[in-house]
Amino acid sequence: MYHPVLDITDRELDYEVGAHSIALEFDDDRVMRPTETSFALCDAISNRVYETALDIGVGTGIISIFAAMNGVPRVFGIDKNKYAVSLAQTNAKRNAISHGIEFMCGDFLRHDFPDKFDLIISNPPFLPTPETLYFRSDQLKLATDGGPDGVKDIISFADRSYDLLSDKGELILPLARFTDWRRARHYLESAWKVETILERPIRFWAPDFSEQFLPHLSHLIEEGRVEVSKNDGQWVTILEIVSCTPR
Repeated sequence: MYHPVLDITDRELDYEVGAHSIALEFDDDRVMRPTETSFALCDAISNRVYETALDIGVGTGIISIFAAMNGVPRVFGIDKNKYAVSLAQTNAKRNAISHGIEFMCGDFLRHDFPDKFDLIISNPPFLPTPETLYFRSDQLKLATDGGPDGVKDIISFADRSYDLLSDKGELILPLARFTDWRRARHYLESAWKVETILERPIRFWAPDFSEQFLPHLSHLIEEGRVEVSKNDGQWVTILEIVSCTPR
C-alpha cells in the first residue's frame, strides 16, 4: 500500500511506495495525480525482475520512476500529453534518476519501437464515460476517458503490446469492477494467459464528478459493483491487477 507522507506545497507531494520514497511535482490542470490504481500497479511489480520496461501513459512518471528505483535498468515511458512527459522528466530528476529512464511524447498505438520489452505496464483511462460528458481539458479526457464501458484502451493496448514483448515478457494491466471487466478479461484470455497477481478495494472520486456523469454510473451501485463509503462518500470498487503473457 502507499502512504502520502508529506505535503510539501500545493504542487509537491512525497509518497512512500513499497520500500521507496518518491517525491512528485504535479499539475492538476494538465496532468492527473497518481491514483490508488497507480500504486497498486507499483505494488504488483515490486517483487518481479525485468531488464526493460515500457510504461504507457506516464502521467506524473510514478510507475516509471518506481520501476527504475526497483532495479529495472532500462525504463521507457510514452504519453500523448506533452505536459505529462515534461512533468515525468522533472520528477525523475527530483528523484535523482538521470540514467536508464527515457520519456517520449507520442501515441503508443502508432509509435515504432525498435526494441522489445520484458514488461509493458499501464494505468490506462478506464472510467466509463458517456459521450455527452464534459471534460474541463483535453488532458483530463486523455487520462480518464475509457469509453462507455471503460475498457476500450485496455483492449487496444493489449492488441498493440502482443508483438512488443520479449520472450519472457508480460503485460500488466488493471481491471476495475465498475468497468465491463468481464468482457475485457474474456477478450484478453482469447490470446493471452491471464493471471490475477493482486486484488484490492480502491476508492475513487465519484463525488467530484459532474452531475451528468453520476446518473451514468448509478446502476453500478444497484448491481453491487460499487459501494459508497459511509465516512466520506467516496465510491469504492474492487481492482484486479492482471499479468498477461502471450499464448
